[in-house]
Amino acid sequence: MVKIDEILLGPLGDVGEQAAAAQAQGVDGVWITELSEDPFLYATRAIEHTSNVTVGTSVAVALARSPMNVAYMSYALNRFSNGRFILGLGSQVRTQIEDRFSMPYGEPTARMIEYVQALRAIWSTWETGVPLNFTGKFYRHTSMEPLFTPPVSPYGSPKVYMAAVNPGMVKTAAEVADGMIPMLTPPRYLREVLMPIIEKGLAASGRERSDFEICLMSGFFTGFFVTETEEDLKAALNTQRKRAPYYFSVPNYASMLELYGYKDLQPALHEVRYSDLPETEKWERMANMIPDGLLLEVGTYAPAAELPAKLKERFGGLVDRFLLGGGNPFIAPPAELRASIGETG
Repeated sequence: MVKIDEILLGPLGDVGEQAAAAQAQGVDGVWITELSEDPFLYATRAIEHTSNVTVGTSVAVALARSPMNVAYMSYALNRFSNGRFILGLGSQVRTQIEDRFSMPYGEPTARMIEYVQALRAIWSTWETGVPLNFTGKFYRHTSMEPLFTPPVSPYGSPKVYMAAVNPGMVKTAAEVADGMIPMLTPPRYLREVLMPIIEKGLAASGRERSDFEICLMSGFFTGFFVTETEEDLKAALNTQRKRAPYYFSVPNYASMLELYGYKDLQPALHEVRYSDLPETEKWERMANMIPDGLLLEVGTYAPAAELPAKLKERFGGLVDRFLLGGGNPFIAPPAELRASIGETG
């Protein structure tokens, strides 16, 4: 059965209590998003206050960190959690990596392939004693002395999931990762564009679809919204309309918009976003450019009692677990959705 997870929000002091409450309510896992805090620190607190749910990062920014740093943190967290930790990684975009983190960015897809390969080489050295000798185009790890080698974990290394939007990164995830978090991905785009790429990537790595977990994040414009009345639906659409330009104005989503018949929307939004208009006027104008039809295509809107069937209709066979959260008042509560999906099978 599909898993239902909760994305944890709030200050560090509250995350342990939030995680414990989510576990008590019956969700399958909890996830930490990297925004203004370190996700590994938050994950430590979540692990400490839970015992049987998975705890993952959705997602940690890979290219802002050395693979060795991430290898140490994630290996320790998987041991600390008795094998419940999932390392979710994302490349982020150029401006964030170069201008916020002051790290190199070029060729992000190739970097992410090598990044995961480096992680696995480091973990293999720790677990087998084979000398560390990883040399790639972007990363080089050739020293691992006994003093710096952690104890072998009985739970092994964590699973690695990758965030992906564009086809190149999706192919990479299917080839080298254990799972994928397709960011802000509606069902038709997932089914018609991304699934064939995933299947080819899995075949190239000699794996089956059952070996690879697809985790869909809800909380933005592709979310799952409880709308009991027409007024609820209108309010939900208006909320999403204000968020959509942040994503639809960047080239990563151009192919998705074209699939839905909105080929000209991305360049039009991009032009306004980088215009000389005052910021408030700029974002108001872009929001007004987002049509209801597009929002209804990419989001799932239904009364609470009908939402599980609607999700099965739209995502059945495509998604293995849903990650719910994001602070939107119309997002379905994870525990309630988990219970209702269980009741409906």
